Amino acid sequence: PSSLGLPKQSTINNTSGGGPGQLGKRSSSQLSSKILDEDIGVVASSEQTSYEPTKIDSIDSISTIQSTTSNNQIPPEFIPILILCWCVTLLSALDRVAMSIAILPISTEFQYTETIKGSISSAVSYGYGAAILPIGLAVSVVSSRNLMIVGVLLWSAATIGTPLMAEFSENLNNNGFGVVDEDYVTQKFILPLVAIRAIMGAAEAVVLPTMQRILATWVPAEKKATVLAIVLSGFQFGTVSAYLVSPWVMDIMTGLDGGGGVNGWRGMFYIYGFAGLLWLVPWWFIAKDSPSTTFADADKSIDCEETLVNNMTDDDASLVLNECPVPYD
Repeated sequence: PSSLGLPKQSTINNTSGGGPGQLGKRSSSQLSSKILDEDIGVVASSEQTSYEPTKIDSIDSISTIQSTTSNNQIPPEFIPILILCWCVTLLSALDRVAMSIAILPISTEFQYTETIKGSISSAVSYGYGAAILPIGLAVSVVSSRNLMIVGVLLWSAATIGTPLMAEFSENLNNNGFGVVDEDYVTQKFILPLVAIRAIMGAAEAVVLPTMQRILATWVPAEKKATVLAIVLSGFQFGTVSAYLVSPWVMDIMTGLDGGGGVNGWRGMFYIYGFAGLLWLVPWWFIAKDSPSTTFADADKSIDCEETLVNNMTDDDASLVLNECPVPYD
């Protein structure tokens, strides 16, 4: 109809190349464009907006960067550190559980009551609970390697000192330091022994905070669960080993540890304490707070720049950020 401003049928037929009264191969969108051009007088601009891809070196360079980022592997130099971390969790459990085995011969030798045995056994937990929060705060500002050295050195010394403090407490009791209660029963003075066990528990509180800090620095995110499970298995292995090995060690050390032929619980503490001191030697030379290389400089041939790349779609989500490889931490 002429009221709609449609062109004549012959004009359409001649333009489209079809037969009389036909539209030929022209689509409806082309027809609408023709109508606007002829009757409304709108001229389409020859300059069209297009999405041009950002200039990059090559597609291969992008795929190389993405492959480097996704292929996050544990650095080989961390493997010895991981082994030492597992060993220190084992030693921590070994030294903590040792008192549970030794308390029976100790109480027999020094005639400890059940109350005294409970106080000695729980002293480690007192020290651990008091120290865990300050150490957790300190690990964010202090070298994890050095903090671990201080902790292991301190708890190993406390383990070696446990039999010495037990004998010292008994000597004080023999010299009148015991307290007679209302039932005229002498309560033994065990403060030196309880204090040395509490110090050991406080020193062992360094293990978990420093361990988590080391793993966060060295291990890629997708590997952390596996590595953490490996490290924490040392606690369980150390606990089981303490119950299996400690009685055997006490039997061997009987008469050799200065106990006068009594069960060799003193020798057991000496051996476990010196094992911790021995562990410090490789840790001193091998352990580091952070890796020497990062993912970003693992391949120096990649000239990486973070770039916005167009994926050739006509929407705002078409701009994709190609990120550079990130460091371990």
